Amino acid sequence: VRRQMAMSSAVPLSMRKKMDKKETENIAEEAAFVVAVTAEVQNAMPVSDAVLAAEWVDKYVEGDSGVLLEVQSAILQRNCKHVSELGTIQQIMNCHAGNAPVTSSSATTHMVQLESESFQLVMKQLAYDCQALRVARSKKNTWESTVYHAKLQFRVQAYQESCKAAKHFLDSNCHIFNYSKPEMMANSILAYCTDTTQKFKLDKTASLFFLNWSAPCTIKKGAKSAQLASCQAVLASSENNIGIMLQPEFTYKKNQLWMLENAHAKDLASHGISLDKGWILMFKEKVDQRDNLRPLNYRGRVLEGAIARVAPKDNIWKNAAILKEGRTVALAADDSVQGGKKVEQIGACACTKILSGMLDDLQLAGRAGVFIIDAHMNVGNMFDAFTAIRSKYNFPIFYIGASDDENCVSWFFETKQ
Repeated sequence: VRRQMAMSSAVPLSMRKKMDKKETENIAEEAAFVVAVTAEVQNAMPVSDAVLAAEWVDKYVEGDSGVLLEVQSAILQRNCKHVSELGTIQQIMNCHAGNAPVTSSSATTHMVQLESESFQLVMKQLAYDCQALRVARSKKNTWESTVYHAKLQFRVQAYQESCKAAKHFLDSNCHIFNYSKPEMMANSILAYCTDTTQKFKLDKTASLFFLNWSAPCTIKKGAKSAQLASCQAVLASSENNIGIMLQPEFTYKKNQLWMLENAHAKDLASHGISLDKGWILMFKEKVDQRDNLRPLNYRGRVLEGAIARVAPKDNIWKNAAILKEGRTVALAADDSVQGGKKVEQIGACACTKILSGMLDDLQLAGRAGVFIIDAHMNVGNMFDAFTAIRSKYNFPIFYIGASDDENCVSWFFETKQ
C-alpha cells in the first residue's frame, strides 16, 4: 500500500488514475518479496528493524532504482537462492558483521605510554595504509555495484523486449481463442482467415485442419460439436483446404473403442466430410514397459470436403508425403502424463513430423499462405511444431488454436509467450 501511495503521489493530480489489476498484482508480489527478505535477514543475524527499514524497505517504497532492479530481477529470474545474493542486503549484512562488538577473554593489560618517535612513525604509516585500503575497498564496491546493477538492468530489459517480441509474433501469426458455443468456433476461424488474407494481400490460401480425436473421452460433447461444425465449414469453404484426423485409440470403458470409432466416422460422414484415405503416425518404441496405453502406430484419416471434387493432378496437396506414403517417419515417444491425456498428447516432435509430411513439396504459387488449424490445441504441441518449422518454408504460415476451456487458453499464453 505504501508503494502504491508513493507511486501515486509522484504523478501530478490531474494525471492520476486507478492502477489496473495486473500492475497491482505485480506490486503486491514485489512487496511480499521485500517483507520475506526482511524476515530471512533477521533470522540469519540480529539486524534491527530500523536498519532494515531505512536501508531496504523504505528505499523500495520510495522507488530507489537499485533496490527496484534487484527485486524485479529476483522475481523474474527466480534464481535468488539466498538473500545475500541481493547487493543491498549483502551490504547491510556486511556492515552489521563489521560493527558487531568483539569480546575478549584475555586479561586487561596495562597501557604503556610509548613516546618513541619511531613508534609514532609506524603508527602513522599504519593509519595511512588503513586509509588507502578503505579507499580501495570503497572504489571496488562502487565498481561491483555498478556492474551488478547494469547486469540486472540488462536482464530486466532483455526479458521485457522478449515479451514484446513474443506478443508481436502471436498477434501477427497466431489466433488463439476459446469458445462457448459451436458456431463461435467456426465463425472465429473463418473471420481470421479472411482478415489475414486481406491484411497480407494473399492471392491464394490453403488450410490444414488438424483433428486430434485419439482420446475422445477427454473432449466434452459441446467441444466435439464445435470441432465438427468448424471442420465442415473450413473444408467446404475452399478446394485448397484439407484435414487430417487421429482416430480414437483410448477410452476408459472397456470393449467400447470400436463403437467410438464407428460413431465418430458416422459423425464426420454426416457432415459431408470424406474420410476414405488413411495414414499412420509411427513411433519407434515405447517410453518404458509400463507404457501400455499409447500405441506405437496411431491410425489416422485424411479429411476432404470441397477438395474431393478436384482432379488429382490439380490437387495442391498431391505431393504430401503423408498422402503419398500413408505414414510419417518413425520417431521416439516422450511425455510422462497418464490416462487419456497421455494418449492425446503426442508431443511436439510428432506434430513436427505431421506438418513436415503435409507441407513439404506443397504446390503453391504467387503470394500464397497456409493456415494450420488446431481444433483441440490442449497443451500446444502443434503450436511448438509450428514455431519450429515455419522458417524453412518460403510462404507464410499462420496458426489457429481453439479450446473450449478458458483456463487452457490462459495457461497457453502464460507458458508459451
